Amino acid sequence: MREYGITISQNLLGEWVVSSSWGRIGGRQQVKAAYFGSKSEAMIMAEREAIRRLLRGYRVSAFE
Repeated sequence: MREYGITISQNLLGEWVVSSSWGRIGGRQQVKAAYFGSKSEAMIMAEREAIRRLLRGYRVSAFE
């Protein structure tokens, strides 16, 4: 089974960061980050990514 995690946070520069991690449950995880100027842009991206991954068979384990 595959797992996908998404978190939204703000860095020290005031940018909003959408961090995504994915991989097999219990195995190695890959991580990527995308940066946005506003929280609403970050939320839209995170929601789109979660829907896309659900359609590809991942279990979304974190959405913050």
